[in-house]
Amino acid sequence: MIDNYLNKDGEHLFGSFRSDADREWAWQVIECIRERYPEMDQWTAGGPNYNFTDLRFGRRKLGHTAWRVGFRIHLAGGRPACGMAEWLCQGSQDRPVMSPMTHPELSAITGWLDGCKSRIATHASDLSGQSYRPSDYGPSAPPIDDSGNLGRPTLPSGARPGTGALNLILYGPPGTGKTYSTIDEALHILDPDLLARYPELAGASAADRLDRRSILKTRFDELAQAGRVRFVTFHQSFSYEDFVEGIRANTLGNGQLSYQVIDGVFKELCNRASVPVATSLSTGAEASIKLSGRRIWKMSLGAAEGVDSYVYDDCIKQGVALLGYGYALDYTGCASRAEVSARMREHGRQSDGNDYAATAVNNFINAMSTGDLIVVTDGNLKFRAIGEITGPYQHIEREVGDDYRQSRPVRWLRSYEPSLGFGELMDNRFSQMTLYQLRDGSINMTKLDALLAPESPLPEAKAMPYVLIIDEINRGNVSRIFGELITLIEASKRVGNPEALSVTLPYSQKPFAVPDNVYLVGTMNTADRSLAGLDIALRRRFLFREMPPRAALLNDVDVEGVNIGQMLAVMNERIELLLDRDHLLGHAYFMPLTAEGGNKLETLAGIFRSQVLPLLQEYFFEDWERIVWVLNDHRKADGQRFIRQRGAPLAQLFGVEQAAMLRDKRWEVNDEAFSNIATYAGILIADA
Repeated sequence: MIDNYLNKDGEHLFGSFRSDADREWAWQVIECIRERYPEMDQWTAGGPNYNFTDLRFGRRKLGHTAWRVGFRIHLAGGRPACGMAEWLCQGSQDRPVMSPMTHPELSAITGWLDGCKSRIATHASDLSGQSYRPSDYGPSAPPIDDSGNLGRPTLPSGARPGTGALNLILYGPPGTGKTYSTIDEALHILDPDLLARYPELAGASAADRLDRRSILKTRFDELAQAGRVRFVTFHQSFSYEDFVEGIRANTLGNGQLSYQVIDGVFKELCNRASVPVATSLSTGAEASIKLSGRRIWKMSLGAAEGVDSYVYDDCIKQGVALLGYGYALDYTGCASRAEVSARMREHGRQSDGNDYAATAVNNFINAMSTGDLIVVTDGNLKFRAIGEITGPYQHIEREVGDDYRQSRPVRWLRSYEPSLGFGELMDNRFSQMTLYQLRDGSINMTKLDALLAPESPLPEAKAMPYVLIIDEINRGNVSRIFGELITLIEASKRVGNPEALSVTLPYSQKPFAVPDNVYLVGTMNTADRSLAGLDIALRRRFLFREMPPRAALLNDVDVEGVNIGQMLAVMNERIELLLDRDHLLGHAYFMPLTAEGGNKLETLAGIFRSQVLPLLQEYFFEDWERIVWVLNDHRKADGQRFIRQRGAPLAQLFGVEQAAMLRDKRWEVNDEAFSNIATYAGILIADA
């Protein structure tokens, strides 16, 4: 879509940016202005000596090659990351300047345009064109999509209009709201209508932001309960076995150990996202299923592998549930467990020491009622079908030697291939018992309701999206965790695409592919590891979005005359000059100051004492002199300094000549300074 608005100068402009975040930000600026002034037909790039630092907006008449510039915005240094020193209206002497900041929010750009409204209005005659796109002016222009709307540029890693990128990493310094923002990102994919009803508004009060967050978090929790979103944190011990699959020891009911292939969090989510609506052998399977008043039973229908693996397939095809207990006897007319036991003894088939068969048969023919649900398990860690009992017990004839003759008619609601992990339905694994009731509290009714929700009957309807949030993605050994899946997560290699691929997993030896309705949202702390240190294979398969500090969110926070937003912005400018932009201070550290009530100076003192100062010590490797510069302590009176030198003067200790060759490394924290508001005001003061 960007090709419809981009000429060679624009390509030079975007090519001059040093990061994807800069390009994305510049495009957002263009979107913002295009929405504000849709009558302008064209934008391009320019600038003195063809350095392509200007975004120029204007209009052009059909049939004319020349066009008139309405106004232009200057991007300092060829990229937007150094604060915008813009001017309006070519030839103006009084140039409105936006406060310097890193990647200003769109709300800040909108506010700045509001302040310049009168100036732009004087050039209204230069704005209105004929509502043609630049691509309308020549036959060689690229086609326009069906939406007819100005969109974002085509992005790597499977970016999709309206749904976000398939693979996205939010990166930035500590405390910039990366993990906090994953909820918005997940809802942008899973419930965009809700997010549209509650947008993040510039200038919103703390109470309004809190109300919005509460609504979004509640919805996020509902989706998590339903299994639509999963959250995991990478760390040094996190492995391929945790993420994809691995072999785990499991204790059986008789005390023996068995070794099973256990699905990891990513494989579980992919299995959940890839299952279609179950095989349905009766009408009405797509109707909504009401769960109230129903009992839910766990049942095994043969093993997934082995001599009785055929039982499950027979049940699904014939619309029944078959029980192998009961020694192939007919229990018609048995109304209690005692009568079931008596029938067994009549045929010499029950011993007093092993009467579970009688319990299982009684549950199957008497305890289970029409309308009850059964969950068919695959071992004790997975389940593979859900059905509704539709009629009474029947004894049926089977081949000689086949004991599966106890039958109940079943309407199969869902069947899953591959089987789903028990975590998609309940918190605890299933028992080894063939048939038992799942008691209240053992099964997650929200997840069950989501599993039974009716699917869209439209064949062209998109598959329901699922989201995996990976916090601290750069703290794990990415190559080891993802393994061969590093190729499969690529948009073009996912299921349904022409270049789709699958692999045979090493433990289960089964084929596996990644569905295209699974979205990965990661967070990455740039102070923990730079982008250059990230696995290059992962780096090129994810879209990266920078999450810079947003000091403007704190501009309305005042602590006894000290503007916290300005204070944070100044500190970060100093850190960027002394270190780099990957080690700035995030605004989240100071967000407790936006709460109503309380002693704000005491809160601010706690933030500096327990968070800001220790973080600066880590950033600068105990180089106290640079920490002093960040805090502006060298310009303050002694009692107002966070950090001050201690001990006797060097000249007194070593003599004048030796003291001139030494650097004093003795520093101490001044505890009294934290409760003095002048200490914080001094961070902003240029002169002592």
